Parts: sequence; structure tokens; C-alpha cells
Amino acid sequence: MKMNSSGLLFMDKPSIGYFDVVTEQFSWRNQVANDDEVFEHLDQALATGEFDYYYRGDMLLIPDPIPIPRVNWHSVVVLGDDQEITCRGAFTACFHAHQISSGILVSSLTFPEFERLKVGLKIV
Repeated sequence: MKMNSSGLLFMDKPSIGYFDVVTEQFSWRNQVANDDEVFEHLDQALATGEFDYYYRGDMLLIPDPIPIPRVNWHSVVVLGDDQEITCRGAFTACFHAHQISSGILVSSLTFPEFERLKVGLKIV
């Protein structure tokens, strides 16, 4: 499910999955601080509008909303066989998330979710 940024409630310093779109490498980033490039890019996007995110099960994937020049600029990130994720920037950040009454609570990605994403994310 693709949504805009309204209603996301981030926990402090979540550990995330980080898919580098340029190198096509997926890695673990532990306790990501508010001044990390992931949150800086999201804050920049919020200052001028909104950003897109993709909600799948208990996972939330947020493509970098800040465009960068790259060799594979025309490619899309694919999760499994069916979920296409448009990413104009350098990364797709992956979090654990669940619905609560006031929105979506975004927290640290779990290890089983990381393992599923590690084999499921690719560039096409």
C-alpha cells in the first residue's frame, strides 16, 4: 500500500534496513539518529510537501524523496514479485510499523523482517 506521509509516528533512534539504490546493497543501520541522512531527507521533503511510503504487513518502506543523479535512475525497487517502489533518491529505508488509533507507529525493523527484505528487495 502506498501512502503519503500523514499519520506516521516515529520512535526515537530506530534500527532500520537500508537499501542503497545505487549499489543495490541492503544493510542494517543500528539506532538511526534524527540527524542521519534518512531523517534529514524526510524532513526536507516534509518542509516542501510530503513523501510517499509503502506499507506491507508490518513493514514500512520509505524511498528517499530527494532526487539524485545516478546511473540506474530509470529503475524501480521491487519487493518480492509484485510491489514496485518508486525511488528518486539514493536509498529505501525499511522500518517495522503497526497501525494504532492515531496513525502508524514506526519503530525498529525486526530481524525476521530484515531477513525477508534482504532476499526480497531488488532493482529492475
